Amino acid sequence: MKLLQLEYRDEAIKQLKKYFFELLNKDYHRHIIAFQAPTGSGKTVTMACLLKEIVNELPTHFELPNRNVTYIWIAPNALHLQSYASLSHFYSETRDIKTISIDDITDDCLKPNEMLFLNWQTINRDDTIFMREGEDGKSFYNIINQTILNDTEIVVIIDEEHLMAGGKTAEKAEKVLRNIKPKIELRISATLTNNSMRSPYRVMISRDEVVKAQMIKKGVHLNPLVRAEEQAGRDADVVLLTKSLEKRVELDKIYQSIGTNIRPLLLIQLPSDTAKVSTEDIRIRDTVVDYLSTVGITEQNGKLAVWLSGEKTNLEDISKPDNMVEVLLFKQAIALGWDCPRASVLLIYREMKSETFTIQTMGRILRMPEQKHYNEEALNYGYIYTNLNKNLITILPEEADYITENKATRNDEIYSAVELKSYYIQKEISRNRIGLHFREALFKAAEQLFNVSSVATDETSKYFKNKDAMVQSGITMDVDNIEIGIPTDVNLDVTSVGATRADHVEKFAKTPYQLEQLFNRVCLASCGDYQKDASWERIKYHTQLFFEEYLGLYGVVVYKIVLYNEDRFADLFNLAREIYAKLMEAKASKNTASLKEYEKPWDVPEFKIFNDKYVEYEANAHALDPLFARNRGNSLLFDSANEHQFINVLIENEQHIQWWYKNGSSNKEDFAIPYKKKNGTQSLFYVDIVIKFKNGLLGLFDPKTIESDPENVAKHNALIEYIEELNKQGKKAVGSIIINNKGSWRYCNMRIENDKDLTSWEFFNAAALNK
Repeated sequence: MKLLQLEYRDEAIKQLKKYFFELLNKDYHRHIIAFQAPTGSGKTVTMACLLKEIVNELPTHFELPNRNVTYIWIAPNALHLQSYASLSHFYSETRDIKTISIDDITDDCLKPNEMLFLNWQTINRDDTIFMREGEDGKSFYNIINQTILNDTEIVVIIDEEHLMAGGKTAEKAEKVLRNIKPKIELRISATLTNNSMRSPYRVMISRDEVVKAQMIKKGVHLNPLVRAEEQAGRDADVVLLTKSLEKRVELDKIYQSIGTNIRPLLLIQLPSDTAKVSTEDIRIRDTVVDYLSTVGITEQNGKLAVWLSGEKTNLEDISKPDNMVEVLLFKQAIALGWDCPRASVLLIYREMKSETFTIQTMGRILRMPEQKHYNEEALNYGYIYTNLNKNLITILPEEADYITENKATRNDEIYSAVELKSYYIQKEISRNRIGLHFREALFKAAEQLFNVSSVATDETSKYFKNKDAMVQSGITMDVDNIEIGIPTDVNLDVTSVGATRADHVEKFAKTPYQLEQLFNRVCLASCGDYQKDASWERIKYHTQLFFEEYLGLYGVVVYKIVLYNEDRFADLFNLAREIYAKLMEAKASKNTASLKEYEKPWDVPEFKIFNDKYVEYEANAHALDPLFARNRGNSLLFDSANEHQFINVLIENEQHIQWWYKNGSSNKEDFAIPYKKKNGTQSLFYVDIVIKFKNGLLGLFDPKTIESDPENVAKHNALIEYIEELNKQGKKAVGSIIINNKGSWRYCNMRIENDKDLTSWEFFNAAALNK
């Protein structure tokens, strides 16, 4: 088989082979070689070349105690069949390796230079036919044991290892690999697990190298030339379909003009991410199929292919460059390992549960059909059309590519690690989902925030008074039209990692159905740490109930009011969750939660994502750059005026500070110490400000006002105890709740009984602390 000469592939094979022979000569088993390469780089071909060279060179490595090696290739879903076919063809001429499937095993062991292809789902359960011992005494592990007894080393190749050895399947994968006892685990992925990334035997190919080799496209254009004036009363989904079809035709003409027999393919992805077809899938599908038929694209004439659960039509030879299929309608099922280089345009319809698309999604249209770039630049890019409604595009490492808002990155030029103990509370209070009592919490929160009341002499006057109270609280009640911004003309650089701002956003009017979907998304985003799938519908139901009981409003008008006033309702849902948590805490015994320390010490996270409720705030020494401040409206920034004032003090004193960090207050990446509330309940104190002075002193401060928090004393004393422990460990640290008293910031190095008497408290002086 003639292969394109690629420098990045040759270098990767050279390094992988070096590691392979080195580890084969070591004692013990389960040595990990990690290979990470981006989608479209040719990971399978790289592995085929590597293993061919290994098999041919093994006999000459006399230093090895055992040169008999057999191979097991494990892949998820049906990817092992694709790899089996690909590698069987690759080795068909030279027969360096004998590729086999389960059905080809005739003996009681695997033989040297054989490669068995397995589906991960076949071996991760003990009750499958292959894993159980049959009448002939054969089972997978019996075959493995006999292979080892025959003095043959086993090398396992784990394809797409993040899907097998990561997340929920990690524990099962570990059990399987422990039973196989391979000498070497060769783990392959575009996004390796943390365990694999820790291996010192790691080879990585960058996406930039693959682009320079002209194997994949230079970038992706998102919603190019999509304009709201073209909507003309049509559904925005139809507008995007029209534009994507036009782009496919445009690219087709360019290919014809340069004499290349390539017919570009448009991929249309249905909304839901599960194999099961949803109601939304059916609605979108009907819309798409009906429209396509009006422009002469149908299953009957062979121009439309369908790849859905239980329905597959016109898929034969679809990957061939000149195949007549112009549009493929599909779901998530083809995300893994599917290769069709002529795919050039992607239309993604997203359901309300998802605001993301990954590099694997983009990867479907990134491959170059002839493994070269063209003089016509339009052919060197992929094109994505989507109804995602965010205005910042972020390309993060594989499978963490999000349409997001604002990204702040840790400034490692000034940052130095602090490695602090941080804690969390493992709750065992029933299931982590919002239940029936959320109604009580939501209604209390609404009465507190909006000054509404459930009590009135008659329903009409109650509704009128409550609407007036809502208006007085800053809620716009007269909402007619809701528009949604779709980012257009965004260019995504597939070689970079970071945020790309969509400077142009087109406003499209939304139908009642689409308004409900947007309202659902708000409810989903309002679940906090509760299980989203099990909680968002409760939030939706109780919000609708609030509007019905307090305002006499129903249906679409509810969606419009919430969407128009999303900031204020975000505050409502946040407060409601806090009240709900207290309600549930009161119902549970004090023994249902336990304090836990995170295994990994806390440091400022490498990056954080902020939504559009945050604005940039100038600060040179903040550990995350830029600093984002919560915008509470009416020129109010950060979480409180007090916090804002202290942050300004830090900015004014940055000549004495190496870095400082505004901590979060609820997430796993936020720094927290334990304390006990007045009622004896174990809780967490998220210390607001972390400071590293230039002399190495660590400062932990939390801005307060006198008696602003009934738990001030408990939090302060817990922080003092925590700092004492740091100092015992040799870390220089100072900290306290810090109180603004008549323009002076006061803190105390000792335990306190109240926060009113500041007589013995120190004055905060950054210059003095930095001496």
